[in-house]
This record gives sequence, structure tokens and C-alpha cells, in this order.
Amino acid sequence: MTKPYKPKPYTAETLRIIEAVQAVPAGRVSSYRDIAGATGLPQGARQVARILHALSRSQNLPWHRIIKANGRIALRPGQGQELQIQLLRSEGVAVTDEGAVAMDRYGNIPDVRKNRREAAKRLGETAYGSDAKHPPGAPKES
Repeated sequence: MTKPYKPKPYTAETLRIIEAVQAVPAGRVSSYRDIAGATGLPQGARQVARILHALSRSQNLPWHRIIKANGRIALRPGQGQELQIQLLRSEGVAVTDEGAVAMDRYGNIPDVRKNRREAAKRLGETAYGSDAKHPPGAPKES
């Protein structure tokens, strides 16, 4: 008899990436590189792409707001580029027919710590648990 499949919990890195992607507002874009950097994974752009590919549907992630650092859509024509262009344009982002976006105008680097603090306020907690003055790893005053 086989045991039912139990999905493993997401890693801390995966949860931070999900949070950062969700923090990109409609009408703005961010890059795989910027999401990785904002989550403490400066070499993690490919990890961001893999997580978006695997979890966009189940986590309802705004995958279309994440593009390459050079301002171009990573998907190729016929493999989703047209849908991404359509979704971005529906949010007011100017995208060329070739999939280029002006990052200086529409770019956004999510502030994961700010979003964590705002979420904690809504829940009546501190951003770092019970001791807001001393986040994990921070030296405590003597």
C-alpha cells in the first residue's frame, strides 16, 4: 500500500521569493535579478525563474510582472510572450511588440522587509516575532 503524497513545506528562500513577487504592484515590473537580490539571494535569478514556473498558478503569483534585468520579456514568441505582453499592457505598462519595457519608468524593486512589517501590523505582531527591537541575528544591547 502506498502512502498518500504529502507536499514538503516550502523553504525559507522560496517563501521570501513568493513574498517579493507578490509585492510587485500592478503597473510595475521587476527583474528576476532584483527579486533575488531583494530576498538575499544575489545569485538566485534562475531560482526565481524556477519558482515562478513551478508555483505561479498554485500561489496565484503575478508572474507576468517579472522580466529580465535588461527590460525584456524572457519568454519567446509562441511560448507565452504574447500573453505576458497582453497582461502587462492591461495593467498600463508600455511594452513594445518585441517585449521590451522601460525599466527606468516601470521598474520596481520590492522592499521585502517593509512588506513584512506592514503584514505584521495587520496581524498585530512585530515584523520579527515577539522582539521587534532585536531581529534574529541582531546583537542585543547590554
